[in-house]
Amino acid sequence: MNSTKIEQKITLADFEKRYELIRKVFPKVKNCSVKGCKNPRDMTSLGEENCCSYHRLLFEFWVCDVIHGHTENFVSRRGVRFAFAKWRTKIGKESCDDIVLELSQETINWEI
Repeated sequence: MNSTKIEQKITLADFEKRYELIRKVFPKVKNCSVKGCKNPRDMTSLGEENCCSYHRLLFEFWVCDVIHGHTENFVSRRGVRFAFAKWRTKIGKESCDDIVLELSQETINWEI
């Protein structure tokens, strides 16, 4: 008997479902710290993050693959945030979505 494994890909709609669940389980959760983002902050086993899961994945990509962990090149956290925002604007929303969706296909813990 041939059994084929169906791979479900994570979509942006899955992020929305996650955000709904976070708001349901943690009604007093703050919004993402990224300016203009109304998503709830992500919850991990360590507690509340500073930003939503979308921006957390995008920031991790930026730190690891774009600036290669060299955050010491920035004078302050504000400088890091400014550089991250500038990079996001430069590459555009569609590219950001593509990066986040690619990263979200990796095995991660989607439970709260």
